[in-house]
Amino acid sequence: MRPYTQLALTRRAAGLTQAGLAERAGCSTVAVSFYECGMRQPRLDIAAALARALDTEIESLFPEHYAAA
Repeated sequence: MRPYTQLALTRRAAGLTQAGLAERAGCSTVAVSFYECGMRQPRLDIAAALARALDTEIESLFPEHYAAA
């Protein structure tokens, strides 16, 4: 499973729109869309904000990029 797909699935399971997640995480709706479709990878601080907004771990949203060492 692609990491951006996991972000979208987790967001939807939380009952959030892309705009709602963006507001909670402090980024733009366009950025969330890019992360979900794999056009961009979030910086670590943004990935952490997305994880906090979804009450989960960064590694579960972006396992290929932020796997625990």
